[in-house]
Amino acid sequence: MRTYVDIYFTAAGASPMKVAEVLKKEVGLSFVFGEHDFVINWQTTEELYEILEKMNQVLRPMGVYFRFESREEGREEPELHEFSWPPILTPGRE
Repeated sequence: MRTYVDIYFTAAGASPMKVAEVLKKEVGLSFVFGEHDFVINWQTTEELYEILEKMNQVLRPMGVYFRFESREEGREEPELHEFSWPPILTPGRE
């Protein structure tokens, strides 16, 4: 199964770069290309609950909102490509 995660930022909360850094370090999630911010691939509900609990713990003090959408994996599900955050800038761009 896949559970997609979308993060909603507020100006009063942590910066998107800080949120991405914490999620990568503490939960092992990276941003993905596509319509959702993160994806959790899981096999058992216990595995999903553990990841969601970690996410809740690290995001609670950061002032962000998040939503989940779960789907069964199938042929219609796109291949996902993780990317680093912040994106690596090419030389000469700031």
